[in-house]
Amino acid sequence: MTTSQRRGWHRSRRIRAIVIGTTTLAVAIPVTFHLGIGQAAVTPPPLTSPPYTNGTTYHLTDANSRPVRQSSGKWSVIAVHPDAGGDWDLTVTRDDDSAGSDQYGDRTDFVVFDGSIAGAGRFATKVLPWNGAAGYDVAYNDQTTELPFSVHRFGDFVQVGGDQWPTDYPFYRDMDGQGTAGIRDVSLVAGQDYMIKSQRDVGTVFLMQGDGTPIQGRGEAVASMPSGKRCTWFRPRTSGTYGLVVTFDDGSSGYHDPQYVDIVKATPAQIRSDNLCDGARVDGR
Repeated sequence: MTTSQRRGWHRSRRIRAIVIGTTTLAVAIPVTFHLGIGQAAVTPPPLTSPPYTNGTTYHLTDANSRPVRQSSGKWSVIAVHPDAGGDWDLTVTRDDDSAGSDQYGDRTDFVVFDGSIAGAGRFATKVLPWNGAAGYDVAYNDQTTELPFSVHRFGDFVQVGGDQWPTDYPFYRDMDGQGTAGIRDVSLVAGQDYMIKSQRDVGTVFLMQGDGTPIQGRGEAVASMPSGKRCTWFRPRTSGTYGLVVTFDDGSSGYHDPQYVDIVKATPAQIRSDNLCDGARVDGR
């Protein structure tokens, strides 16, 4: 990802004071910092507002600190989409972990929660302005009702009467709480080749892989749809449940709705024969 897309990140250590009798010791406590944090706070900000309601889109115009509660045990996402002329950054913290997203301009910032690690619990979120006076939409999607995303085989189609339709799946903003980003669990097998396909070419599809921490920022996606492309060739090294994230950016500060996405199991030869999938293979962790 180029510097024009992300402002950078840093790693840090939190200094915690421990009092033993009358002696105070300064102990360095490691804190996990993830890619995509511009100025992430280690200690969660005061949470004076009620938690974000799962599936509700909020339009706000100022900096905001609220908790979210992860309870589904699936992959979840909180995402911030700026209005035209605005640029807002997102940070999520809990205990000794912090993750963030600080994309430039009209790109949606998001942080995902790995429900298999996080379990039920509260996370602190903070949205801060980087540039501009415009507002933003923010929504939390805990994926409480969605079924896992279906993987198709190369050459599959849907028969509707006398017509054959593609197998791609529509993500709608007004369905299942996907106001700023959709997310689905998808089961992938190590060593198998997949095509991740989209009808749009503005970089709105991301695949998240568990890394042993409960939260990850947008910049930590193991695979993504490059801007200008509509297909990514992915081969996982690890079998498991991945998080498929879809944003609704239209490339001009607005939304494109719906977004159609598909994941197709194929051989390398089949992938190379697809004129949309002309990039190099991306391997998982």
